[in-house]
Amino acid sequence: PKHLARPRKPATQIKKHRAARWNEDKERRSLEWWGRYFEFAAESPFLIGDNDRGWLANLLWLVGRCNMEKVLSGNYHHSKKPARLTSNVSAAKEWLKK
Repeated sequence: PKHLARPRKPATQIKKHRAARWNEDKERRSLEWWGRYFEFAAESPFLIGDNDRGWLANLLWLVGRCNMEKVLSGNYHHSKKPARLTSNVSAAKEWLKK
């Protein structure tokens, strides 16, 4: 998504992490799942720069094992407004199945 930072690390590192996440779970073995994952990440104000440092998540960060687990757990989807997603794991997984 356009709101996320462009990767600055070598493509080989990104490919290695992406392949590991792809192989960890059968549900992740489709481009549709990955599209929904990145859309979900882009709905987080924090991940798209609305934080005290102006930090943006990039592709390498999003495909890192611990970071992906945090995103899928809803850790970065807190908001003052009622969110379309809650911060529990099952809600995030259901959203990603859409």
